Amino acid sequence: MPRELGSDWAFEPDEVARSRLERKEGSFRCAELGRYIAENDPWAAYHAIRDAALFDDSSCAEALARLRRLLDEKPVTRVALHFYEARRGSREALAALVSEFDADAIDQETGSSRPDVVVSLFGFLPDWDQTGRRLLRYRKYSDAHASEMVAAALEWKRFLFGRNPDYREKCLEAARLEGMIEQAQRLCSPDPP
Repeated sequence: MPRELGSDWAFEPDEVARSRLERKEGSFRCAELGRYIAENDPWAAYHAIRDAALFDDSSCAEALARLRRLLDEKPVTRVALHFYEARRGSREALAALVSEFDADAIDQETGSSRPDVVVSLFGFLPDWDQTGRRLLRYRKYSDAHASEMVAAALEWKRFLFGRNPDYREKCLEAARLEGMIEQAQRLCSPDPP
């Protein structure tokens, strides 16, 4: 039975999710990627790839290369593949991930489309110029569901990268460019409220 984004460990209560991240305890293993694809379970494949990226599991690279054509066929696994490569430093993969977001967010101002999967991944990337700005822009125009996803992504960004010396400066610049400077003091604080 396919898994949905709602059953994701990364969106459990903060302490539980952060503990699982530190222990590198995902729900799906990249070693099982071929089985997930054979069983037509793109959500399990998505979680396995996403977790491999978050846990810096380089052993997944061979399976991803071997299964790339099949992964590219489904939007959710294609996005996960871009994310894995972006976490490993590929600017091209980051651009492709951003492009997936832009294609899914047809009308961000009315919130008519919800690129939830990509929104959740943006929180795990240190970039503010592309991912952070889009998160902030999407937050401005989102409904309650999307706003919750963006808030979770911004919390992950703060938890993972808030101690970086340029975190606050880059966040404030993104907020200024998106016209959200009033909310920026809380959003851009490296420490949770």
